[in-house]
Amino acid sequence: AGHRFSIGTVISIVKDTADALAHLHVTKRYVHRDIKPKNILLDVDRKVGFLADFGSAAAMDGTSGDAAAVRTTALYQAPEAARTGRVGPPADVYALGLTAFEMLNGLFPYSSLDAAEVDKRINQGQRSLPTRIFTPGAFAPHVPKVVRQLVRRMVDVDPDRRPTSSDLVRALRALKCIDWRHDIGDSIDGEWSGRWPPRRLPDDQIELRVRSTVLQGGHDRGRRRLVAQYRRATSGGWRTVGIGPSAVAAQDAAAVSEFFSAVDAHTASRWPA
Repeated sequence: AGHRFSIGTVISIVKDTADALAHLHVTKRYVHRDIKPKNILLDVDRKVGFLADFGSAAAMDGTSGDAAAVRTTALYQAPEAARTGRVGPPADVYALGLTAFEMLNGLFPYSSLDAAEVDKRINQGQRSLPTRIFTPGAFAPHVPKVVRQLVRRMVDVDPDRRPTSSDLVRALRALKCIDWRHDIGDSIDGEWSGRWPPRRLPDDQIELRVRSTVLQGGHDRGRRRLVAQYRRATSGGWRTVGIGPSAVAAQDAAAVSEFFSAVDAHTASRWPA
C-alpha cells in the first residue's frame, strides 16, 4: 500500500498478469473470477507480476464459454455478473483493468466507500464505482493518453468491447511510453522522473524530469509553474526540453496533463524509439 509504480512497471506487471490470464482462458479454458490487487503477487523489486489464488476459478462451459458468477470481492465484480449471472474471460479483464487503474492513480478510497451503495450498484448491473471515476480526466497527469485509453477499454461496461487477454498482451507489448514516476508530492504537485526510450539499457536512455510548483511571488504569483528538463544518462547537465516552462492556474489538473502530453510528444519526436 502506498507504493508508487512507474508507468513502465505498471505496463510490465499488467502484461505479466494478462499473459497468465491468456493461458488460463485459452489453454486451460478456465475463468479466474477473483482478479484483484491482493491476488497479483510481485517479486522483491515489485516489477514482475504473478497471478495467484485460483480458489474461485471455474471451468468455462463448452458452449457458452463462461461460468456461473459467484460473489467474490465486490469492488472488482464485473457489471455483467449481476445482469446475467454468468462471467467469462471479459470479467477477468475488467477486474485487471480496475487493478491497473489503482496502480496508475493510487488505491481506491476503501475506507470512505459506502458498502451499501457499492452493493446496490452491483445488484443493478452497474460498475461498483461511479462512472466519473474512470473518465480520462480522472487519471494522474503523467499517465499517457494511450495507457488511459487501454485501461478504459478494459473497464468498459460492455464485455464485448473489452480486449481479450491475448489482445491485451499484444497491446501492452506495443506501447511505447516515457517511464514516468511521481517521486515527490501529491496529485499535480511535486516532481516526476522518467526515462526514454523504453526497453533500453540505462546508458542508452534519456532521463527526464518535470517539476510542478505554485509560484509564491512575481507576476504569476498563485499560478502553477511547470518545467520539463532532460539529460542523457551518461552526462550530468540538465537541459530544458523543447517545451518551454508554462504557468497555468494552480488547480488546473487538465493543463498539467496537457503539459505532460506535450513533453511526451516532443520527446518521442526528438528521440525516436
